[in-house]
Amino acid sequence: MPLGEDVPKLPRWLQIPYVPRVERSNTLYTPETCEPTFDRIRSGDMITDKHGSLDNYGSLGAILVERGEFKDEYYAITAGHVVAGGIDFEITQRITKKSINATVVPLRNGNPKDTLSAEVGILKLDSDDLAHIAPGVRRFHVSFYGDDSPTGFDNNIEVDFADARPRILSIERAQRRSSLFVFKDGASDGLTMGKLNGHRWTFSPRRNQHSAATADETSENDDLSDPDSDEYLRQEYLSLIQPETHRWVGFVEWTGCPFSVPGDSGALVYASDGAVKIPLGIHIGAPSAYEETSMFLSLESYLIEARLMGLHLGFVEEEV
Repeated sequence: MPLGEDVPKLPRWLQIPYVPRVERSNTLYTPETCEPTFDRIRSGDMITDKHGSLDNYGSLGAILVERGEFKDEYYAITAGHVVAGGIDFEITQRITKKSINATVVPLRNGNPKDTLSAEVGILKLDSDDLAHIAPGVRRFHVSFYGDDSPTGFDNNIEVDFADARPRILSIERAQRRSSLFVFKDGASDGLTMGKLNGHRWTFSPRRNQHSAATADETSENDDLSDPDSDEYLRQEYLSLIQPETHRWVGFVEWTGCPFSVPGDSGALVYASDGAVKIPLGIHIGAPSAYEETSMFLSLESYLIEARLMGLHLGFVEEEV
Protein backbone atom coordinates (compact mmCIF):
# COMPACT_ATOMS: atom_id res chain seq x y z
CA MET A 1 0.00 0.00 0.00
CA PRO A 2 1.47 3.37 -0.95
CA LEU A 3 2.54 5.51 1.97
CA GLY A 4 -0.06 8.09 2.99
CA GLU A 5 -3.15 6.38 1.64
CA ASP A 6 -6.08 5.55 3.92
CA VAL A 7 -6.25 2.05 5.31
CA PRO A 8 -9.14 0.23 3.67
CA LYS A 9 -11.96 -1.04 5.84
CA LEU A 10 -12.22 -4.74 6.56
CA PRO A 11 -14.91 -6.70 4.78
CA ARG A 12 -18.09 -7.06 6.75
CA TRP A 13 -17.56 -10.78 7.23
CA LEU A 14 -14.21 -10.07 8.95
CA GLN A 15 -15.52 -7.41 11.31
CA ILE A 16 -15.64 -9.38 14.61
CA PRO A 17 -17.09 -7.20 17.39
CA TYR A 18 -15.46 -9.15 20.22
CA VAL A 19 -12.36 -11.21 21.01
CA PRO A 20 -13.09 -14.93 21.52
CA ARG A 21 -12.25 -16.16 24.99
CA VAL A 22 -9.70 -18.98 25.02
CA GLU A 23 -9.07 -21.13 28.06
CA ARG A 24 -5.57 -20.62 29.44
CA SER A 25 -3.40 -23.70 29.13
CA ASN A 26 -1.48 -25.00 32.15
CA THR A 27 2.22 -24.49 31.53
CA LEU A 28 3.39 -25.56 34.97
CA TYR A 29 5.75 -28.55 35.08
CA THR A 30 8.00 -30.41 37.49
CA PRO A 31 11.63 -30.71 36.35
CA GLU A 32 12.87 -34.31 36.51
CA THR A 33 16.36 -33.92 37.90
CA CYS A 34 18.55 -36.13 40.02
CA GLU A 35 21.91 -35.94 41.68
CA PRO A 36 24.66 -36.53 39.08
CA THR A 37 26.65 -39.72 39.57
CA PHE A 38 29.14 -39.47 36.70
CA ASP A 39 31.95 -38.88 39.20
CA ARG A 40 31.29 -42.06 41.20
CA ILE A 41 32.88 -45.49 40.92
CA ARG A 42 30.95 -47.76 38.58
CA SER A 43 31.30 -50.71 36.19
CA GLY A 44 34.28 -50.33 33.86
CA ASP A 45 36.54 -48.35 36.19
CA MET A 46 40.15 -49.37 36.85
CA ILE A 47 41.36 -51.84 39.51
CA THR A 48 45.00 -51.76 40.62
CA ASP A 49 47.02 -53.43 43.35
CA LYS A 50 47.95 -50.84 45.99
CA HIS A 51 51.37 -52.48 46.37
CA GLY A 52 51.92 -53.43 42.72
CA SER A 53 52.70 -51.79 39.40
CA LEU A 54 50.29 -49.24 37.98
CA ASP A 55 50.93 -50.80 34.56
CA ASN A 56 49.12 -53.95 35.68
CA TYR A 57 45.43 -53.24 36.01
CA GLY A 58 42.00 -54.63 35.23
CA SER A 59 38.40 -53.53 35.09
CA LEU A 60 35.57 -53.42 37.60
CA GLY A 61 32.78 -55.71 36.43
CA ALA A 62 29.90 -54.79 38.71
CA ILE A 63 29.08 -53.68 42.23
CA LEU A 64 26.86 -56.12 44.10
CA VAL A 65 25.21 -55.94 47.49
CA GLU A 66 24.55 -58.35 50.33
CA ARG A 67 21.48 -57.22 52.20
CA GLY A 68 21.84 -57.40 55.96
CA GLU A 69 19.37 -57.10 58.80
CA PHE A 70 21.09 -54.00 60.13
CA LYS A 71 23.58 -53.06 57.44
CA ASP A 72 24.19 -53.69 53.74
CA GLU A 73 27.67 -54.68 52.54
CA TYR A 74 28.92 -53.91 49.03
CA TYR A 75 31.25 -56.04 46.90
CA ALA A 76 32.88 -55.73 43.49
CA ILE A 77 33.43 -58.59 41.04
CA THR A 78 36.22 -58.84 38.47
CA ALA A 79 38.39 -61.43 36.76
CA GLY A 80 40.33 -63.55 39.23
CA HIS A 81 43.73 -63.00 37.59
CA VAL A 82 43.30 -59.23 38.09
CA VAL A 83 43.45 -59.66 41.87
CA ALA A 84 45.56 -62.86 42.04
CA GLY A 85 48.32 -62.68 44.63
CA GLY A 86 47.14 -59.41 46.15
CA ILE A 87 45.07 -58.33 49.13
CA ASP A 88 44.61 -54.57 49.10
CA PHE A 89 43.43 -52.88 45.91
CA GLU A 90 42.26 -49.49 44.66
CA ILE A 91 39.39 -48.81 42.28
CA THR A 92 39.93 -45.56 40.39
CA GLN A 93 37.20 -43.48 38.74
CA ARG A 94 38.07 -42.97 35.08
CA ILE A 95 37.20 -39.25 34.90
CA THR A 96 37.99 -37.76 38.30
CA LYS A 97 40.80 -40.25 39.12
CA LYS A 98 39.33 -40.52 42.62
CA SER A 99 40.13 -43.90 44.25
CA ILE A 100 38.46 -46.09 46.85
CA ASN A 101 39.83 -49.06 48.78
CA ALA A 102 38.85 -52.70 48.28
CA THR A 103 40.03 -55.94 49.87
CA VAL A 104 40.11 -59.38 48.23
CA VAL A 105 37.71 -61.97 49.61
CA PRO A 106 39.65 -65.29 49.58
CA LEU A 107 37.92 -68.08 47.67
CA ARG A 108 36.68 -70.63 50.16
CA ASN A 109 36.80 -73.41 47.60
CA GLY A 110 39.95 -72.39 45.78
CA ASN A 111 41.25 -75.18 43.55
CA PRO A 112 44.53 -74.51 41.69
CA LYS A 113 43.67 -77.24 39.16
CA ASP A 114 40.45 -75.49 38.19
CA THR A 115 41.73 -72.42 36.38
CA LEU A 116 38.28 -71.06 35.59
CA SER A 117 37.23 -71.25 39.23
CA ALA A 118 40.29 -69.13 39.99
CA GLU A 119 38.89 -66.51 37.59
CA VAL A 120 36.30 -65.55 40.19
CA GLY A 121 37.51 -62.35 41.81
CA ILE A 122 35.47 -60.75 44.62
CA LEU A 123 36.48 -57.57 46.46
CA LYS A 124 34.88 -56.13 49.59
CA LEU A 125 34.42 -52.38 49.47
CA ASP A 126 35.26 -50.16 52.41
CA SER A 127 32.11 -48.95 54.14
CA ASP A 128 33.65 -45.47 54.42
CA ASP A 129 33.69 -45.17 50.62
CA LEU A 130 30.03 -45.91 49.91
CA ALA A 131 29.34 -42.25 49.13
CA HIS A 132 31.77 -42.53 46.21
CA ILE A 133 30.20 -45.51 44.42
CA ALA A 134 27.23 -45.81 42.06
CA PRO A 135 26.02 -49.38 42.62
CA GLY A 136 22.60 -48.92 41.05
CA VAL A 137 21.90 -50.28 37.57
CA ARG A 138 18.96 -49.10 35.50
CA ARG A 139 16.81 -51.32 33.29
CA PHE A 140 18.76 -54.48 34.11
CA HIS A 141 17.08 -57.80 33.48
CA VAL A 142 19.12 -60.85 34.47
CA SER A 143 16.57 -63.36 33.10
CA PHE A 144 15.32 -61.38 30.12
CA TYR A 145 15.68 -64.33 27.73
CA GLY A 146 13.83 -66.73 30.04
CA ASP A 147 10.64 -68.49 28.98
CA ASP A 148 8.56 -66.52 31.47
CA SER A 149 10.45 -63.27 31.46
CA PRO A 150 8.12 -60.49 32.60
CA THR A 151 7.49 -57.39 30.58
CA GLY A 152 8.12 -55.19 33.62
CA PHE A 153 11.26 -54.93 35.72
CA ASP A 154 10.14 -56.49 38.99
CA ASN A 155 12.36 -59.25 40.41
CA ASN A 156 14.78 -58.83 37.54
CA ILE A 157 18.07 -58.53 39.41
CA GLU A 158 18.51 -62.03 40.84
CA VAL A 159 19.42 -65.35 39.23
CA ASP A 160 16.97 -68.10 40.09
CA PHE A 161 19.23 -71.13 40.62
CA ALA A 162 16.22 -73.29 41.45
CA ASP A 163 14.83 -72.81 37.94
CA ALA A 164 14.85 -76.09 36.04
CA ARG A 165 15.92 -74.32 32.86
CA PRO A 166 19.39 -72.75 33.16
CA ARG A 167 19.70 -69.20 31.88
CA ILE A 168 22.28 -70.11 29.21
CA LEU A 169 19.80 -72.34 27.38
CA SER A 170 17.42 -69.43 26.93
CA ILE A 171 20.30 -67.19 25.85
CA GLU A 172 21.43 -69.81 23.34
CA ARG A 173 17.92 -70.09 21.91
CA ALA A 174 17.79 -66.30 21.46
CA GLN A 175 21.17 -66.49 19.69
CA ARG A 176 19.88 -69.12 17.25
CA ARG A 177 16.89 -66.96 16.33
CA SER A 178 19.12 -64.06 15.32
CA SER A 179 22.66 -62.84 15.86
CA LEU A 180 23.09 -61.78 19.47
CA PHE A 181 25.40 -58.80 19.84
CA VAL A 182 27.06 -58.17 23.18
CA PHE A 183 28.91 -55.26 24.72
CA LYS A 184 31.53 -54.50 27.35
CA ASP A 185 32.87 -51.30 28.91
CA GLY A 186 36.46 -51.83 30.01
CA ALA A 187 39.10 -49.65 31.65
CA SER A 188 41.38 -49.82 28.59
CA ASP A 189 39.26 -49.87 25.46
CA GLY A 190 35.99 -48.44 26.74
CA LEU A 191 32.72 -49.50 25.13
CA THR A 192 33.04 -52.18 22.43
CA MET A 193 30.69 -54.55 20.63
CA GLY A 194 31.01 -58.16 19.46
CA LYS A 195 28.84 -61.11 18.49
CA LEU A 196 28.09 -64.00 20.83
CA ASN A 197 29.56 -67.11 19.23
CA GLY A 198 28.48 -69.95 21.48
CA HIS A 199 29.30 -71.23 24.94
CA ARG A 200 30.88 -74.25 26.56
CA TRP A 201 30.52 -76.18 29.79
CA THR A 202 34.04 -77.21 30.70
CA PHE A 203 34.10 -78.31 34.31
CA SER A 204 32.25 -80.45 36.81
CA PRO A 205 31.26 -79.92 40.46
CA ARG A 206 34.21 -79.71 42.78
CA ARG A 207 34.56 -80.83 46.38
CA ASN A 208 35.27 -78.45 49.20
CA GLN A 209 38.90 -78.58 50.26
CA HIS A 210 37.79 -78.61 53.90
CA SER A 211 35.80 -81.84 53.54
CA ALA A 212 36.12 -85.06 51.55
CA ALA A 213 32.46 -86.02 51.84
CA THR A 214 30.37 -86.40 48.70
CA ALA A 215 27.17 -84.54 48.05
CA ASP A 216 25.15 -87.32 49.69
CA GLU A 217 27.49 -88.03 52.60
CA THR A 218 28.04 -86.14 55.81
CA SER A 219 30.18 -86.90 58.83
CA GLU A 220 29.11 -87.04 62.46
CA ASN A 221 30.63 -83.64 63.17
CA ASP A 222 28.87 -81.87 60.29
CA ASP A 223 26.37 -79.28 61.46
CA LEU A 224 23.80 -78.71 58.73
CA SER A 225 21.79 -76.44 61.00
CA ASP A 226 24.51 -73.77 61.00
CA PRO A 227 24.32 -71.65 57.81
CA ASP A 228 27.95 -70.59 58.29
CA SER A 229 29.39 -74.10 58.63
CA ASP A 230 31.56 -75.53 55.87
CA GLU A 231 29.26 -78.48 55.31
CA TYR A 232 26.09 -76.38 55.11
CA LEU A 233 27.70 -74.09 52.53
CA ARG A 234 29.16 -77.05 50.61
CA GLN A 235 25.81 -78.82 50.40
CA GLU A 236 24.14 -75.63 49.17
CA TYR A 237 26.92 -75.13 46.65
CA LEU A 238 26.63 -78.64 45.25
CA SER A 239 22.87 -78.40 45.00
CA LEU A 240 23.16 -75.13 43.10
CA ILE A 241 25.56 -76.35 40.42
CA GLN A 242 23.80 -79.61 39.65
CA PRO A 243 23.51 -80.56 36.83
CA GLU A 244 26.59 -78.46 36.06
CA THR A 245 24.71 -76.06 33.83
CA HIS A 246 25.10 -72.76 35.69
CA ARG A 247 28.88 -72.61 35.24
CA TRP A 248 29.80 -71.91 31.63
CA VAL A 249 32.05 -69.76 29.48
CA GLY A 250 30.92 -67.68 26.51
CA PHE A 251 32.83 -66.71 23.37
CA VAL A 252 32.57 -63.33 21.65
CA GLU A 253 33.50 -62.97 17.99
CA TRP A 254 35.13 -59.69 17.07
CA THR A 255 33.22 -57.58 14.55
CA GLY A 256 35.77 -55.55 12.66
CA CYS A 257 37.70 -54.32 15.71
CA PRO A 258 38.98 -55.99 18.90
CA PHE A 259 36.31 -56.64 21.51
CA SER A 260 38.93 -56.38 24.24
CA VAL A 261 42.54 -55.40 24.87
CA PRO A 262 44.85 -55.87 27.89
CA GLY A 263 43.37 -54.08 30.89
CA ASP A 264 39.78 -54.94 29.99
CA SER A 265 39.83 -58.18 32.01
CA GLY A 266 37.08 -58.05 34.60
CA ALA A 267 34.68 -55.91 32.57
CA LEU A 268 31.00 -56.83 32.53
CA VAL A 269 29.81 -58.44 29.28
CA TYR A 270 26.14 -57.83 28.55
CA ALA A 271 23.55 -58.06 25.80
CA SER A 272 21.04 -55.33 25.02
CA ASP A 273 17.43 -55.30 23.90
CA GLY A 274 16.25 -51.76 23.39
CA ALA A 275 16.99 -49.94 26.64
CA VAL A 276 17.28 -53.19 28.62
CA LYS A 277 20.70 -54.56 29.63
CA ILE A 278 21.07 -58.31 30.13
CA PRO A 279 24.27 -59.15 32.08
CA LEU A 280 25.97 -62.31 30.82
CA GLY A 281 29.33 -62.58 32.58
CA ILE A 282 32.79 -61.18 33.26
CA HIS A 283 35.45 -60.84 30.55
CA ILE A 284 38.49 -62.99 31.40
CA GLY A 285 40.64 -62.91 28.25
CA ALA A 286 41.10 -64.30 24.76
CA PRO A 287 41.22 -68.11 24.17
CA SER A 288 44.42 -69.23 22.48
CA ALA A 289 42.54 -71.74 20.31
CA TYR A 290 40.47 -69.08 18.51
CA GLU A 291 41.50 -66.01 16.57
CA GLU A 292 39.73 -62.68 17.03
CA THR A 293 37.66 -64.06 19.87
CA SER A 294 37.22 -62.99 23.48
CA MET A 295 35.99 -65.07 26.39
CA PHE A 296 33.86 -64.42 29.46
CA LEU A 297 32.89 -66.43 32.53
CA SER A 298 29.18 -66.64 33.33
CA LEU A 299 27.70 -64.34 35.96
CA GLU A 300 26.31 -67.43 37.71
CA SER A 301 29.85 -68.68 38.36
CA TYR A 302 30.55 -65.62 40.51
CA LEU A 303 27.28 -65.78 42.41
CA ILE A 304 27.70 -69.48 43.17
CA GLU A 305 31.25 -69.05 44.46
CA ALA A 306 29.96 -66.19 46.61
CA ARG A 307 27.34 -68.54 48.07
CA LEU A 308 30.13 -70.89 49.11
CA MET A 309 31.70 -67.99 51.00
CA GLY A 310 28.39 -67.41 52.76
CA LEU A 311 27.53 -64.35 50.63
CA HIS A 312 24.16 -63.88 48.93
CA LEU A 313 25.07 -61.20 46.39
CA GLY A 314 22.68 -59.40 44.06
CA PHE A 315 22.49 -56.34 41.87
CA VAL A 316 21.19 -53.02 43.11
CA GLU A 317 18.34 -51.65 41.04
CA GLU A 318 18.48 -47.90 40.50
CA GLU A 319 15.27 -46.08 41.26
CA VAL A 320 13.85 -44.33 38.22
